[in-house]
Amino acid sequence: MLRHLGPVLLGASLFAGPAAAQVTVPELREAFRNAARETDLVSGLLALTVFGATPGISTATFDVDDGDEFSTYRISPSRAFDAGFTGARVYLEGSLGYLAGGQGEDISIEVAEPTRVGFDFTTFSALGGAGLEFDLAQGTVLRPILLAGYSYTDVDAEFSGPEAGLLSAAGKGILWDAHLHNFIFGGALALQHDESFAGDLNLQARMRYTHYVARSFSATDSVLVGTRDFGVLVGAAELDGPTGLNVVGRQLRWIGFTTGTFLPGRSDALGFNYFVELGGGLELVDPDMVSGVEGVSLRGSGLLGNGVYGWSLGLSLEF
Repeated sequence: MLRHLGPVLLGASLFAGPAAAQVTVPELREAFRNAARETDLVSGLLALTVFGATPGISTATFDVDDGDEFSTYRISPSRAFDAGFTGARVYLEGSLGYLAGGQGEDISIEVAEPTRVGFDFTTFSALGGAGLEFDLAQGTVLRPILLAGYSYTDVDAEFSGPEAGLLSAAGKGILWDAHLHNFIFGGALALQHDESFAGDLNLQARMRYTHYVARSFSATDSVLVGTRDFGVLVGAAELDGPTGLNVVGRQLRWIGFTTGTFLPGRSDALGFNYFVELGGGLELVDPDMVSGVEGVSLRGSGLLGNGVYGWSLGLSLEF
């Protein structure tokens, strides 16, 4: 979506041509619809919802090189447990995600002075996964996972300029005051290795490829209905060790981590297709706090990729 809105507006402005003063709302609306179709706007909208749903991508603020910005917020609990299978365990995971952002574009249809369009977009997602966990070696597990879920995407806009009324009427339901209801389904293959070292050091290394099919089954305009597929590859390593301190009777540990995320195929609709994250933090360990929760951590990180940079700071639950 970050990459698509500008070309949609440009295509509509070129449509006006020398007869700009004669442009009507229905004509401009059809120009918006044609430009949205030609630039594959639905891919950008669905890419946002997939990015907001994917486990393993940090809660963070992302700044794209052209000045656009969005933030993601996510909780992704997971659990493996014995269920009578020989050599395997049942694995369950969930992901609740929220993504919000905005961008600005200029467009001029009938007059020389441009009208500024400020976009705001949000996505809400709920994704569940189920699979099996196999022991490959000491401390190494393989997880094939099936995924299914739902997401909602909303796009709004504010206008400042002489053609605000014309644009608002022509693009309503296509570029602004637009929403989509989406199905998400797919599968993932995850590999994880845990290793302990002298000095009470623990290392966890993870690799996961997830392939999604996203379908907008209901939208405010038919041009926003479609099916697209996306891939997300995430590799991560995390090392933790003791600080020698206790807080309220619980062990305090330091954390260092790095994550690499690659978005092959259509996922470059976001305006970037990879980034690396490097960060650290402190974890308060308390495995008896809540079943399945090992503790809580304060983390901070920086992100850098091709066309994007960002940062993250906040509290996280350790599952």
